[in-house]
Amino acid sequence: MQFNQDHDAAAYMVRAYSTHEIKIIVPAERQSGQPPSQQHYALTSSFIMTPNCLIEDWSPKSVTQLSGDDLKVVAALAPEVVVLGTGDTLRFPDSQLTIELMVQGIGVEVMATPAACRTYNILVNEGRNVALAMML
Repeated sequence: MQFNQDHDAAAYMVRAYSTHEIKIIVPAERQSGQPPSQQHYALTSSFIMTPNCLIEDWSPKSVTQLSGDDLKVVAALAPEVVVLGTGDTLRFPDSQLTIELMVQGIGVEVMATPAACRTYNILVNEGRNVALAMML
C-alpha cells in the first residue's frame, strides 16, 4: 500500500509497504551532497526508525528472535512509544521483553506491519517522539 498524505518533510516517514519491503521517505537534510528534496528508499531487512534516525539491519527477523538486547537499542533512542511491527500477522513478543521498556516509561504497541506503518506516520505527524521497530 502506498500513502498519500501530508507529512513533516524533516522526518523519516513510511511511504509504502509490502510483505517484504518498506519504502521510506528520507528527510532532505539527511541526504548528504544532495539538493533539498525528498528521497525514497527501500528497506528489505529489519530496522528501527524515528523521525530523526534510521538504524538499518536491526538483528531480529521475527518475534521469536527478539531479545532484550534488541530492545535496548530501541530504548537508547529514548522514545515515548515504540511501535513494534511483527510482519504480516500480529505476533506478541514475550511479555518480559516489553515490560523492561514500560518500566523505563516507554509505551509499547505491537502491531502487524500495515497497522504499524500507519500508526508510526500518524504519531510523527502529531509531533510525537516515536520509534518504529520493524521486523522483516
